Amino acid sequence: MSKRPFRLGLATLALLPVLTGCGVMSGGATKTIMITSIPAAATLATVPPSGEFTTPASVQLERKHSYTVTARRQGYRDATGQITRKLRTGPVILDILFTGLLGVVVDAATGGWYDLQPENVILSLEQVDASLDGPDVISVTVAFDQRSAGVATVRSSTPVQIEVVKN
Repeated sequence: MSKRPFRLGLATLALLPVLTGCGVMSGGATKTIMITSIPAAATLATVPPSGEFTTPASVQLERKHSYTVTARRQGYRDATGQITRKLRTGPVILDILFTGLLGVVVDAATGGWYDLQPENVILSLEQVDASLDGPDVISVTVAFDQRSAGVATVRSSTPVQIEVVKN
């Protein structure tokens, strides 16, 4: 009985880690994305589903998908954001050149060729029920300086958003 098939099998087994996909080896099949909301403590869901979380959250997502993330909180309008997969050309080229068909199949199936962007997502929820937070009355005063045409001073008891419209 020849030892050649045994040695060939042993060599193949030793090379198996090298034959797996470069993308999986260099980046993994998942990526951690930090998702925060303003205000915090919103319920977070992803499509495709990856679980339910409360913001701020570090969410482990599979690289093979793009995601829509939605933050929900009572008294606020839902906020959504996108996390998109982007092709990493380096692992694709390395797979084709060095790992052959096995590496291509592994990385294509697991998403090892992809990266997820952005790495940090901030979702701003708009308040729709004013009775939950904030004062009952907001005082805003506007004063015009007669000596400087077009200059106005705005004072508010609470931070407000001001829009200036030119006629």
